[in-house]
Amino acid sequence: MASKLFKKLTIRKPLTVLLPGGNSPKVFYRELINYDVNWHNISLIASDERVVSLSSNNSNMGMIQRELLDHITEEEKPNLIKLYPLIDHDIENGIKLLEQYLSNNYPEIAFLGIGEDGHTAGIFKEKTTKNNCYLVKNLTEPYYRITISMNLLTRIPYLIFFVLGSNKKKSLGKILFNKNNKIFLPVRFLLKNGLGEKIILCDRKAAPSGVDLGESIISFN
Repeated sequence: MASKLFKKLTIRKPLTVLLPGGNSPKVFYRELINYDVNWHNISLIASDERVVSLSSNNSNMGMIQRELLDHITEEEKPNLIKLYPLIDHDIENGIKLLEQYLSNNYPEIAFLGIGEDGHTAGIFKEKTTKNNCYLVKNLTEPYYRITISMNLLTRIPYLIFFVLGSNKKKSLGKILFNKNNKIFLPVRFLLKNGLGEKIILCDRKAAPSGVDLGESIISFN
């Protein structure tokens, strides 16, 4: 289903598509490799990135390259945008280049993951900014992150979330049904305030109790 949806949404050319890191999207990438997708004029960019080398297991750009692009046999391959800085000394210039790129190549589709704590991309806390991307430093991580901003994500025409595994069931339930406004859940904020179409793709293990598999409409008030 995810591959079919990707093909349907990427008929228009050229366009920029945001892709997530993490483990859940690897299943999606393996499907895309064997699916009939016309990659011509499609640019891919990670929804967030850690400031690490491309060879690091923590690199989202590296994961997209290894799990997707390296396995596409067609002559025309998608263009992976590698503007995220790889070392701390390049952070300032990297953010400037990424900001400029996103201003001129606005993403029309974002495939996003959901963390167990309800975060998506590199957005863990509420942050208001007019920029398209910004720097993040979590105390629990040894590296900096750069993430696409909520300001940009709320304006993307299509947001598709991947949720796989029983460890995501509790967090997805909170996102869909917890109306405690004191707790900021980035995914819930996007589902409520995003201007485009929102789709959640989850497996049986991740589906919260009370939510039927298939098409469901959740009201966010």
